[in-house]
Amino acid sequence: MNNKQANSFNNLFSNPIFLLLAFISVLAALFYFFNSTGGDANSHANIDYEKKDGKVAIIEYGDYQCPACINEHFVVERILSEYGDKVFLEYRHFPLPFHEYAMKAAVASECARDQGKFTEMHNALYESRGNLGVDSLRKYAGEIGLNVDIFNPCLDSDSHKDKIEKDTEQGNKDGIVGTPTFYINGRLLVNSENDRYLPRLEDFKREIDAELGK
Repeated sequence: MNNKQANSFNNLFSNPIFLLLAFISVLAALFYFFNSTGGDANSHANIDYEKKDGKVAIIEYGDYQCPACINEHFVVERILSEYGDKVFLEYRHFPLPFHEYAMKAAVASECARDQGKFTEMHNALYESRGNLGVDSLRKYAGEIGLNVDIFNPCLDSDSHKDKIEKDTEQGNKDGIVGTPTFYINGRLLVNSENDRYLPRLEDFKREIDAELGK
């Protein structure tokens, strides 16, 4: 390396802006590492959950407009069908701010809960594969047998937004960095072959069977 190149490197490493950017990059890398989806060192490996008579709890932080959540929905539905009353799903709202329709869809699900049909609306929202405009939400309400004269004002008023934001706030405390994120009896569920990918059907079964066998 000649003197000119050496001086250039020295000037670069003594530049406070460069040092600040380097420091920020290191912090970002550490944040990503400690919030990744695998390993016992994970800061969100375990969360609190409601226990129900020995049933296994599947906790999901989800977003109705999230493509990965839509795909995983059908895996979860198969698990719920196969295991029946041995498991239950506790769905927690985590609408991502860059998804235009996610919050309103979450409100729709809670308005349906008011009439005892959260599950029906939950399924309709995911099965729509992202078709979540307000007119579509009203249409799904009619299709699943809701009283639309009650549902529509509820949807328009965003009356359940506080509950949804509370779920999201709890998700932030639990270390959620993306959707969907799943837990089995409070323990983070990961893809056993590669924790950067979504859990597979066999991953759900492995963890559920282990819990049932305790």
